Amino acid sequence: MNQRKTCPNIGGNEIIKRRVFTYLGLFATLTTLVVNFYIYPFEVFYYVMFIVVSGMLLTFFEVKEETCIVNAFLGVENMGHEFQKVDDKNSLWTQRKNSIRIIIMTLILSSLITFVVYICEKY
Repeated sequence: MNQRKTCPNIGGNEIIKRRVFTYLGLFATLTTLVVNFYIYPFEVFYYVMFIVVSGMLLTFFEVKEETCIVNAFLGVENMGHEFQKVDDKNSLWTQRKNSIRIIIMTLILSSLITFVVYICEKY
């Protein structure tokens, strides 16, 4: 049995809210692509693209891991009712490690997606 070690710090309505923000980010990304390629190409497109994709991927990975990066570094959890302080140091360390991994994956994938869009637009 291959089981990964996770310590979720969000649950309930928080996951639903973040899932909605992920879909909104996907819509904003696709809208940005359509506007730039077909309607009006603008100069700061790649910066906007990187920021929008980063926001979308960040919330996607937070939902997938059930870990809010802000809550992890503040040492709190929100399981849908109210904020509670995390007393377990091992759980807090795992949350912070997951948060750092989420940030790194988001930056790498956002850069990769932005680079692919850049290459597609140039050719």
